[in-house]
Amino acid sequence: MVESKRLIKKRNLVVISFMLVLTFGFYGIYWLVSTKREINSVGGDIPNSFLMFVPVIGLYWVFKYFENFAVHIQNKHAAGLYFIIYLVSSAMVIFSNKGSNILFSSIVLAITLLLYLSGLLYIQNEINKFASQINSDDSGSGMVKTVSQIEP
Repeated sequence: MVESKRLIKKRNLVVISFMLVLTFGFYGIYWLVSTKREINSVGGDIPNSFLMFVPVIGLYWVFKYFENFAVHIQNKHAAGLYFIIYLVSSAMVIFSNKGSNILFSSIVLAITLLLYLSGLLYIQNEINKFASQINSDDSGSGMVKTVSQIEP
């Protein structure tokens, strides 16, 4: 049996939160690319990360990310729910700038940032659980088996 050389990396949720704040959210892009590679290493088919920056096609990329996360990490099929939450939080950012009431805009932006952070931390927590499960099932070799290589 050939094993994948890609590890599913467990990340500290506090460090992720700190890095997101410290880098004004740019760490989130690095995190998405890193976790995309890890999800693909266990059988995912998330397209090239550059697509996330292309208008409209970026929405397709985000949907594929959520779809593959739901199927390959959680073994659920809840991609639509994650995508709707993403769209709602994105719309909140757009509408937070549509008014002269600074307090309202600030509150909406704060809620949006909390949704973004909590969503990202939720996904990483699920990836951490998956990594623990794989590492305990893998008899300590440090490698992750892809979905197609796991024997029935």
